[in-house]
Amino acid sequence: PAFGDNCPLDDNTDQVNHDGDAYDPLDSSTGGDVCDDDDDNDTILDDGDASGGVGDNRCRGHGSKYCAINVCTDDEMFAACDDNCQFAVNPEQIDIDRDTLGNVCDDDMDGDTITNNPAMDNCPFMPNEDQMNFDFAYIGVPFNGIEGDEYGDECDPDDDADATLDFQDNCPYSRGAGVVPGCPDN
Repeated sequence: PAFGDNCPLDDNTDQVNHDGDAYDPLDSSTGGDVCDDDDDNDTILDDGDASGGVGDNRCRGHGSKYCAINVCTDDEMFAACDDNCQFAVNPEQIDIDRDTLGNVCDDDMDGDTITNNPAMDNCPFMPNEDQMNFDFAYIGVPFNGIEGDEYGDECDPDDDADATLDFQDNCPYSRGAGVVPGCPDN
């Protein structure tokens, strides 16, 4: 084998090695991507179901399809599925929208068609295609010590920024501290 070859027993002229680990002939999770069965070193195998195809049965957040039907031990949880982000460390395999692409490498982790960028998706962990944000107009306008925020209504615990949480607010889209919690004075 050539000096410095990160997979001396496999053809890999590009020598790509996403996790940067050195080749160890006694450890199959080392070396270049061609011979490394865990390209991101997150302990979830790239071809965890041993089907011979990487990515053909990706983990769907907190385990495999098998574990969704059967009770699994912690050791079995990811044994029957492929890493859902082959080149990004994510040992929990969290996949909020269950599209088989893990959150750490999914441009739209909540599946609402809006990119995760905070300037675009005001609730990146909860789907909200309409991006409604009632209290956005109140940014810089304090009321009871609270002002509006950049969080969308879907994930904002106080949509009208009146210091009364929505689940306790009788008027969640009307700022006020009247007799009725969260409602304006009549």
